[in-house]
Amino acid sequence: MTQELDLFFRTLFEWCLDLGPALLIGLLLSGLLFAFIGDFQNGLFSKLLSVPEETRAKSFLNSIKMALIGIPLPLCSCSVLPVAQTLRKKGLGHSPISAFLTTTPETSPTSFFLTWAMLGPAMAVLRPVASLIMGLTTALVLIFYGGTSGKTVDSAMPIDCCRGHCNQTDLANPQSSWQEKFKKGFRFAFIDVLDDFGYWPLLGLILGAAIAVWVPMGALENASGFLGRLGIIIVAIPIYVCAESSTPLAPGLLAKGLSPGAVFLFLVAGPLSNLSSLLSLKKAFGTRFITIHTGVNTLIALVLSYLVDMLYKYFDWTLLANQTMQHGDHHERSTFFLIVGVIGTGLLLHSSFRAVKKKFSKQHKNSDACCSG
Repeated sequence: MTQELDLFFRTLFEWCLDLGPALLIGLLLSGLLFAFIGDFQNGLFSKLLSVPEETRAKSFLNSIKMALIGIPLPLCSCSVLPVAQTLRKKGLGHSPISAFLTTTPETSPTSFFLTWAMLGPAMAVLRPVASLIMGLTTALVLIFYGGTSGKTVDSAMPIDCCRGHCNQTDLANPQSSWQEKFKKGFRFAFIDVLDDFGYWPLLGLILGAAIAVWVPMGALENASGFLGRLGIIIVAIPIYVCAESSTPLAPGLLAKGLSPGAVFLFLVAGPLSNLSSLLSLKKAFGTRFITIHTGVNTLIALVLSYLVDMLYKYFDWTLLANQTMQHGDHHERSTFFLIVGVIGTGLLLHSSFRAVKKKFSKQHKNSDACCSG
C-alpha cells in the first residue's frame, strides 16, 4: 500500500508539472483574446456579432460565424448562457445560437494546450474540429425543424448565472489604453478564468492519477463498446465538467483500456451541457430547441467517437498518454519548464483553494449560481 501511495503522489506530481506550461500558455492566450476582442457588449466581439437584420433569423452563414467565434472563447457551458441572451437580443435565431452554445464550452485556448500536453496534437486538433461539426450539424437541423427561430419562451434568462467572467461588461473597454487592455485581459485570464475552473482540473488530476495507479490494466476495455459509450453519455452530460477539468482524467482512462474514441466522447460530452444550463436553456428557448440541441449534438458526438477510433487505427497515431504520462514516469525537464510547471501547479492549488472557500462561504450558500466550483 505504501508503494502504491508513493506511485500515486509521484504520478500526480509529474502530471501537474507537465500541465504547468500548457496551462500558462492557455491562460495567456485567453487574456490576450479578451484584451483584443473586448467583452460581450463592447469592442470587436460586439462588432463580430453585428449581422444584417434581414438575415439574422435563419442564415446558415450566421451559424458558421457564431460557431467559429465560439471556438476560442474561454467560457464553460454555464457562463456561455448570458452571451446567448445577448445573441438573442441582437435578433439572432435558434440556429446560430445553438452553434455558439455548442462550440464555445467545448474548446478554449487552455483546453487545447492541456489536451496537447496530455494526449498529443491529434486529439488537441480533433476536439475543436469535432465541436465545429457538431455545432453546424445541429444548426442545420434547427433551421429545418427548429420551429420559429425568432420566438422565445421566456426572456428572463439569468444574466449572472455564473459569478465568474461571464458578465464582466466593464472590462476591455474599447476606449481603454493598450496598457489598460492588457492589464484587464490578464486579470480576466488569471482571476476570472481560473475562478471558472475552480477545483475541477485539480480534482481531475487526482482522479486520473488514482485510476492510473489502482485500476487494473485492461479493466476498461469493455467500456469502449456501444453500451459503454452510452454510459459515458449518460454520466457526462448532466453533470458539470468543463473542457479543462475533463482532460486530466483522459490519460488514466486510456491507460486502463478505454479506446481513443471513447475517451474523445467523454471529452466532448461533458462540457456540452450540465443540468442547470439545460434547465435555463429550456426556459429561455423552449423544449423543442433544447431537445434538438442536446439530442443532435449527442448523436453526432457518438458517431464521431467511432470515427476517431478509425482515424487513430488507420494513421497509427500515437497517444502521448501511452508514452510519457503513465505511472508517474519521470522525465528530465529544463530549469525553465520546471519553474513553469511549479507556477502552473501553484495556480491550480490557488484556484482550488478559492473555489473551496467560496463554496463554504455564507455568500455562496445564499447565491443561486448555476456553476458549481
